[in-house]
Amino acid sequence: MSDEKVDIKKFAQGFIQPVEWWKAASIGIKIAVVLLAAFIIWKVFFQKNTTVNVGKGGTAIINQTPKRFLIPFVEVYTEHRSGYDDLGYGIRGGLRFEF
Repeated sequence: MSDEKVDIKKFAQGFIQPVEWWKAASIGIKIAVVLLAAFIIWKVFFQKNTTVNVGKGGTAIINQTPKRFLIPFVEVYTEHRSGYDDLGYGIRGGLRFEF
């Protein structure tokens, strides 16, 4: 074990310093981005929303799950502004509300 003594003052100063808060916030943001990406991948590829059953005589029965209210999205975009020779690009994400 270490011979270093516990310093309460040094411990308390860690809560005041903005660098420590930024480190914690950046880790939280990174975890949130990974969880959002995993949630979007699960929604798009693994969750079945529509089932189509075709019976005799070409009768189709379409079963849809209830419409979702809150839909997360991520989209990549490019843009070309008139008067400029360069292309702009980016990624945006958010939540879409449908009702």
